[in-house]
Amino acid sequence: MKRKKCPACKSTNVFLDTGGITGKWRCNDCGYVGVLVITEDV
Repeated sequence: MKRKKCPACKSTNVFLDTGGITGKWRCNDCGYVGVLVITEDV
């Protein structure tokens, strides 16, 4: 299983905001919006 984390605040409260091949991710905790997100194995 994979978990996504915000690169700015390390929160796991991120979701795909805009789809597509290089979608944009949004963090509900710090407001980060961008294409970079940390993916780690759980």
